[in-house]
Amino acid sequence: MIKKTVVFPFVEAGMGHIMPMRAVSEAFKKKYGSEYNVIETYFFRDQNNNNAPNVEVDLIKQVINHNKLKGFGALQFMVMGLVGQKITLSYLFKKRYGYAFDTSVNYIKALNADVIFHTHFSTLYYANEAKERNLINAKNIGYCPDPIIGKQWDNRFDTMIVSSYNGIEKASKSRIFNNKNVIYAPFTISQEVKKYSENKAYYKEILGIEKDSFTILLCDGAYGAGNIEKNLHYLLNSKLAMSIIVVCGKNETLFNRLKRIDPPKHIHLLVYGFTKEMLLLNAASDIFIGKSGASNLAEAAYFNLPTLITTTATNIEVWIADYYINEIKNAVRVKSTKKMVSIVESFIKDRTLMTPYIEASKKARRTDGPDIIADYIKKELDSITKEK
Repeated sequence: MIKKTVVFPFVEAGMGHIMPMRAVSEAFKKKYGSEYNVIETYFFRDQNNNNAPNVEVDLIKQVINHNKLKGFGALQFMVMGLVGQKITLSYLFKKRYGYAFDTSVNYIKALNADVIFHTHFSTLYYANEAKERNLINAKNIGYCPDPIIGKQWDNRFDTMIVSSYNGIEKASKSRIFNNKNVIYAPFTISQEVKKYSENKAYYKEILGIEKDSFTILLCDGAYGAGNIEKNLHYLLNSKLAMSIIVVCGKNETLFNRLKRIDPPKHIHLLVYGFTKEMLLLNAASDIFIGKSGASNLAEAAYFNLPTLITTTATNIEVWIADYYINEIKNAVRVKSTKKMVSIVESFIKDRTLMTPYIEASKKARRTDGPDIIADYIKKELDSITKEK
């Protein structure tokens, strides 16, 4: 009997799709890697098509534009709602990205998978098209990293996993996703978080921060596209002592500009570009301030950080914010930069004000999501009796 094959296709469009894929693939390899063929592929980059990576480039551009152009993301969702999912996705992948459609479907076929696990809607669409054309017979399992399944997810999947019971309820009432197999699993946070078991003072010392210094983590996602610069300048005008960690992501222009700032003596400023140390920075911080993003807010909640959400660029980010505001209850939506500074200063003066948010965040402190999904993938693989 030839080993069955599971494929993990990576697509970058913000790190919120990469990180869950990495977490689940690592969990699966650790638990079951010797039993199955495991293929990890950067989907658009690994094809035999020099133009295919341009799809990923444009997807990243769309994410950046959602943050730069107010209402752009909401407009896209509105159009999809008016035109319908089927027509919208067909246009997107067969027309706009038509230069990569055939090679993407053929690449799905060539992977010869029994199960394909998706964390981005693009690979799910190509796999569903390949299956509809009888090119593959793989089971398509999707994981939506957002608390609600958006219309961009092709509903021809075999299973969709979501990390919010509210998201499952909404799917059951949705015209697109009702009567579909939508199940729950905890958020797929990186298992690396388990390494950070010391107190905050320990990690502050590693970063050169005074152990008692109130430490703020400012981050607006992988591309630094939000209100991060405005937030920083307002905080630098505060008369109170604090430490500020700013993460600019892949926005090199922003990084180069912010690292030249000479902060006042009572403020300790650390500026990072794209970094692999996000877990360390979270572990050392007392509060998270920034854009609503699935991985951003999940990591902040894991490290018990009260969260001030200052940017929501799309419907998806509104859903994510709502999850942490109303379900987890460790976050507050703050539209005014002055109000954000006022809240921070109140926390610095009286840290007990943060206690309700810290306690609430503990309900999100689960790390078993990747293992649960890995177990589900194994179950689906074992249900396949076809011999290759």
